[in-house]
Amino acid sequence: MKWMPSNLASDNKILEVGCGAGLFGYWLNRHGYKDYVGVDIRPELIDIAKQHVSLDYRVMDGRNLDFEDKSFDFVGIINTFFNNPERNYEAETFLDEAIRVSRRWIEFDTAYARDGWGAPTFRQVREWLERRGMEDNLIVEERLTGNHRIWIVKL
Repeated sequence: MKWMPSNLASDNKILEVGCGAGLFGYWLNRHGYKDYVGVDIRPELIDIAKQHVSLDYRVMDGRNLDFEDKSFDFVGIINTFFNNPERNYEAETFLDEAIRVSRRWIEFDTAYARDGWGAPTFRQVREWLERRGMEDNLIVEERLTGNHRIWIVKL
């Protein structure tokens, strides 16, 4: 995928927060990435994910990850913000947890909150990075479709 860090090696440790039914893990596995953990707060989706491929899928809240600091090379939060059924999440807490458990990169996507998807706005993401002194760590900010953007931050 063109929006993944270009030097992410197949032996790097990857965490996906909000993995849902495991489609991204399935794709990664098919492309040689084997050290993957997928977490989702919904047990029924983890059950589905485990049926597709033998990877490490766990029921877990992305706002309180049960992993040691700096455990992963890459942490992805894909389609999680605007798929939250209650739309009452704490995006900054998700992102802070991603930073805590990642050694190298975090990736996440957003769409305008006014679209009704509940994701942080572009301005909110930039302010969040600035508050953490990470505004210069942004290596990718790419528009995917319409108001949907992908962000990659190097730690």
